[in-house]
Amino acid sequence: MNNETEHIFLSNSSNTQPLAIVPKINDVSASTPGLEDFSTVCRTCATVTEFVIPIFNGEGLQNNLADKIHKHLPIQCASTLLAWHELVQCCVQADAALRARLAVAAANTATAAAAAANTTTAADTTVRIHY
Repeated sequence: MNNETEHIFLSNSSNTQPLAIVPKINDVSASTPGLEDFSTVCRTCATVTEFVIPIFNGEGLQNNLADKIHKHLPIQCASTLLAWHELVQCCVQADAALRARLAVAAANTATAAAAAANTTTAADTTVRIHY
């Protein structure tokens, strides 16, 4: 196995099959029965496929897959990872927008309450002057 195949990530494929990984006793490495070429194995979910995306160059680099993998693991496959990242970004933006609107609404309510209190005080003062 060479260094190029170490950084391969699975892309969408309708022709995938799960890969059974059996750990060796007293050994950190894993055994994959009947599989000699790891260039078609997803580094995230261990699915065997012909459609892989390299993590550190090309499409993987464009989509910042390495950063997203570190941020969102455990997530399987590139399409799921990209969709999850987009969902997280959307939720963070929605949260920020809602918090900003809530702050504006609270400020408007406080301003209106202060204005109402000042108006009432001015009216009371005016009434007292006329009597």
